[in-house]
This record gives sequence, C-alpha cells and structure tokens, in this order.
Amino acid sequence: MTVPFLFLGNAAWLDFVNTEIGIGDERVELLTDFDALMRWGREAALLGGNEDQGSDGAGLDQSQRTAILNEALSLRAELRKAAGDLTRERPPSSPLVDRVNKILGEHPIVLSLRRADGAWGIGLTPTEPGPRDVLARVAEDFARFMATADPRFLRRCANERCRIYFYDTSKNHTRRWCSMELCGNRAKVAGHRLRRSGHGK
Repeated sequence: MTVPFLFLGNAAWLDFVNTEIGIGDERVELLTDFDALMRWGREAALLGGNEDQGSDGAGLDQSQRTAILNEALSLRAELRKAAGDLTRERPPSSPLVDRVNKILGEHPIVLSLRRADGAWGIGLTPTEPGPRDVLARVAEDFARFMATADPRFLRRCANERCRIYFYDTSKNHTRRWCSMELCGNRAKVAGHRLRRSGHGK
C-alpha cells in the first residue's frame, strides 16, 4: 500500500522534509525509491510539464537512479536540520548554503512572461530538463524562503513526537498542529481524558 504524501508545510522544501514522517522513534519513509521521488516531484508541481523531456528519469540505469535518490535523501537530511535550526532562531549551516548554491548553479532556469487564465505570470523552464530538476526546485524554494519568509513562523508540530514542519501562514500565526486530523484532534481527546480523570485543569 502506497502511503500518500503530505502537503502541509506551506513551502515545497518543508513538504520535501516531510517525506519522512513518524511518531516518536517510528519512521515512515515515503521516498522509498527513485519512482517515489519522481512521483513526489510531480504531485508537488515541481517537475512542471517536462516529464516528456527526460525529467522523470526515463533511460537512466539503476545505479544512476539510486545515486539521485541518495542525493535527495542527503539533501533532505540537511534541510531537516536547517528547519530545526530555524525554529531555534539559528541560521542554516554554511555547508547547506553552499550545497544549495551549487545545485542552483548546476540547474539554471529561463524566465518567461506568460499569460494564463487572464493573468500574467512568470514561467520557469529548466535550460536542460532532467531528473535532478526536482532537487533544483527544492533548493530554489529554500533559497526563496530564506530571502522572503519570516523564519519566526516556521513551526514543528506541537505534538512533540510528530516530525512534521510547517510555515504558519494563519492570520494570527497561531497554528500549532501539522493538521487537526493527524495530531490536533488526538491532543484534544487526550486533554479531555486527562481533565476527566482529575489530573488536568
């Protein structure tokens, strides 16, 4: 059974971090193979319409696919650490910044002015589409986040055992849970039971 990806982070790089989920010491790996990585890229809308140009990895041998997956998992681990650092008001590490800049330099994009559904927008097209595009787009999203977002509103779910990070875009910046369905309602039920037992306020 395929576990669905979670898109709760309000930022692509956080959704990428959240491809490893779990409660406490339990870990659930959602990027189980190269195809899962490509599927995440498509569902996250980071691969655009370039699948027919080789960005889905068609034609790669197994060793190449494994290398790209390992690169993705390594980048994700560094980004998870950066998320934790940012929630503690620490900057991301210099090696991560260097790595992000290296990825961006290796995967330049072309900007174009486009009109769709009556509105103007900027289109982003990789100069040489390939399966590592998904990593480049994650790196780009992280770079944009660092340049434009307020890291004070980056949160880890208030369930201490949950591993999900999100950027709080709520009106008053009071979001506590990755989602009510996954953690919020559980916490409310636990609190209700505690109060009924006489051990809570």
